[in-house]
Amino acid sequence: MITLALAKFSGHSGLSLDRLTGGDNGINVPSRPEPFVFALRTNTFYYTTLIIFIATILMVTGIVRSPRRRLRGTRDQPPA
Repeated sequence: MITLALAKFSGHSGLSLDRLTGGDNGINVPSRPEPFVFALRTNTFYYTTLIIFIATILMVTGIVRSPRRRLRGTRDQPPA
């Protein structure tokens, strides 16, 4: 119930703060993000995103297959 209440509250807050979030129209982003202080062209942006995605997948796979006892216990017991 708390999760549902927080979801409804955050959704309503996002829609009611028109100046900050743009309401129903969403946030207006006029250009691509520049995360590394240089403009990412179309191909560069794609490959940068692909590299970050692959690194994230490898990191999550490493955590899931970790030999550490605590992580293994969490992996083997679905309720945990």
